[in-house]
Amino acid sequence: MLNYKKAGLLGLIIILLAACAFYFGYWIRTPQYALNVISKALSQHDAETFSQYVDLDNLYDKLFDDSFTAEVKPNKERANAALLTHLTAIKRLVVPVFTAATLNYVKTGNAELTGSTANDPTGRGVQLAMGMVLKLGLTNLEFKSFDGLNKNGSVATAKITIYDRQLEKELPLLLKMQAGPDGHWKLVSLDDIPAYLKLRQTALDAKLK
Repeated sequence: MLNYKKAGLLGLIIILLAACAFYFGYWIRTPQYALNVISKALSQHDAETFSQYVDLDNLYDKLFDDSFTAEVKPNKERANAALLTHLTAIKRLVVPVFTAATLNYVKTGNAELTGSTANDPTGRGVQLAMGMVLKLGLTNLEFKSFDGLNKNGSVATAKITIYDRQLEKELPLLLKMQAGPDGHWKLVSLDDIPAYLKLRQTALDAKLK
């Protein structure tokens, strides 16, 4: 009888282990899991894991483009080639600065924009990046709440609320996530930045009145 009990218990354990393995295999292929890993990587200063779950180059590339959409888009058809070439040149200097600064922050907790890159030995990119930091109000922001996540196939959007200490106002922000061929998710961009900038400018104008 004891052997039967042991066999039954062993069978139950095998079933439980199989169920846990199945759930874990499913869980690690969800955007929620990716967000959790990103959070842990930040707290543990694990830049390698952080880079596996955040596409920094794409994130900052799109952030730069979206930051100037409101200014360029209304006159897009008339925008001259020189202006677009100039913006592209600036982006090539700014994106590596943001990427390097982010990884340094993950590693050390220091978020200062300093130094130079291989393509920008003069450090001009740092000055340009600081202008973008001021435009977006990045030095005044803090996380307020996580407001849900919508998943549509291989794309997911996480809604969060941030608090701008300078404006003393809460602002919405969207995080776009993309599933790779292996099913693992990665944060790829901040979405709807033009709308965020419009809300921020409205709040700034109201505060200055």
